[in-house]
Amino acid sequence: MPDGFPPPTPAPAREPIEATGGFSFNSSSALIVDASADGALSGPWFIREQRLDAYYTRVAFKGADSSEPSSFSLSAQSQSHLVGSTDLKCMIYYSVNKRVDYSYYATPSFWQPQKFTLYQYIMDANGNKYNDPVGYQFGPEGKVLTSQVGMSRVLYDATNPDHVVEFSSAYSNNFAACDWDANKWIWDNAGCEQAGGTSTWSKPMHSAWEHPQGPHSYKVGDSPGLDGVSFREWVPIYPIVGGYQTDVEWSGVSTIQNVMDWIGQNIKEGPGPFGVSYSPFFKRASAMGSSANGKSTLPSANSPDYPDYHHLANWDYDWTWHDWT
Repeated sequence: MPDGFPPPTPAPAREPIEATGGFSFNSSSALIVDASADGALSGPWFIREQRLDAYYTRVAFKGADSSEPSSFSLSAQSQSHLVGSTDLKCMIYYSVNKRVDYSYYATPSFWQPQKFTLYQYIMDANGNKYNDPVGYQFGPEGKVLTSQVGMSRVLYDATNPDHVVEFSSAYSNNFAACDWDANKWIWDNAGCEQAGGTSTWSKPMHSAWEHPQGPHSYKVGDSPGLDGVSFREWVPIYPIVGGYQTDVEWSGVSTIQNVMDWIGQNIKEGPGPFGVSYSPFFKRASAMGSSANGKSTLPSANSPDYPDYHHLANWDYDWTWHDWT
């Protein structure tokens, strides 16, 4: 069980490793089929299904400001574009669906693990091309999608407190997007929502520079219309020191496993105040409360405003269902 996903040490330069399955890792090649010749069995059944998807792009940090953000690459190392580190900007979606089913099935119970597919891209959001991803590297941009939902089916027991019909889901980011406007921070606005990831997810906030308004703040490097939007209180997911090329990423399956298991564990067991656990990841801007608008920092874990910015941890999500075989 992972205790967390610590910042990795950059891998040394080495000979390329032949990619497994081209640019895609698919862990769902052998699906489990719920079937047998034993005849149909009636329920009712209690069924629980879960999924987890992550959409990411690698972001360059601590670069000098530039009038041409489109010329900024993840591996740039010059006086005008100095990359101190890079990390994944990640939009996370998960869902847990608990329902009662009255269909007939061929088996008295059933369970299947949750499997994933990694889709890697070879270019960043500005169109800069890097070395092709090797093995299970994330590359400069991509997504990890649930290709087989985790699922369990057991006989429904109305007296079981866990057998409650409900659907829960959330979109989260590993950063809080906010706007520096008239010398104060504004947390919930249209510019932040665009930067935080909607239909324009892959383009805004693909590079960031240190913001003059304070620590834990990074100015977006993109179009003039988003110049005021910043990162705040970043939650590291896969940081790498210095400029980026694929030879600084590990290529083993442990890379994708560590990231997705760590995200799943924090969705389920995240820290929080008031005796209640919250995910460390931030709500999308449109879902954030405005109680801290104008304040210089996000609420701390002991602040009553804290729940305005973080989803409750979801104990129904079980990251141990992840299968990496």
